[in-house]
Order: sequence, then C-alpha cells, then structure tokens
Amino acid sequence: MTGVLFAVYVITGFCAAVSGLVSLTQTGAVSPSFGQQKEFNAIAAAVLGGVSLFGGRGSVLPGAVLGAVLIQTVENGLVILNANPYSYPLVTSATIFVAVAIDSLRCASSPA
Repeated sequence: MTGVLFAVYVITGFCAAVSGLVSLTQTGAVSPSFGQQKEFNAIAAAVLGGVSLFGGRGSVLPGAVLGAVLIQTVENGLVILNANPYSYPLVTSATIFVAVAIDSLRCASSPA
C-alpha cells in the first residue's frame, strides 16, 4: 500500500512539473495559483466521460478524456461567441446537470 501511495505522489509531482513547464512556455511566467478553480471542470469531465456519481467504475480512455474534450470545446465555443465570462460556469453546470439526469435515469432503469 505504501508503494502505491508513493507512486501516486511521484506521478502527481511529475504531472505538476510538466504543467508548470507548459505554462511557462505559453505565457512566459508561472504562478502558484495557476489552475485554481479548475476542480469543477475536472469533476465535470469525469461525469461527462461516464463516471457515475452514484458509485461504480469509470474509464480514463475514452471516457474522462472525451469528457474533458467536451468541456473544453464548450468553453472554447463560448469564447468564440464572445459570451460573458461569468456565464461559463452556468453553461458547464447545465451540461453536467443534463449528464447527471441521464445517468440517474440510466441507473434507475437498470436492474440492481
């Protein structure tokens, strides 16, 4: 169990380092607050990718990756439409609401 926990911390640290390097190359600066308030989008990507909020299992490929692509596509579409930036979370929330409603209907209709 300790080896798995150690591996998780190593992988997380490596991913954080890579994201810091990508941020540095894109913006020329790195901030310790980079990526704050993105937890909502991460949960949204997992839910849209098929991970049930009611328990069970999900998949990274193609599930959560497709969810992340969908969330980013919706956000980029809002930027292209020049929408109010304060409406981005509302549109993302509506997308998650529809996905959770479909998931709950699917879970309710399946035999337990």
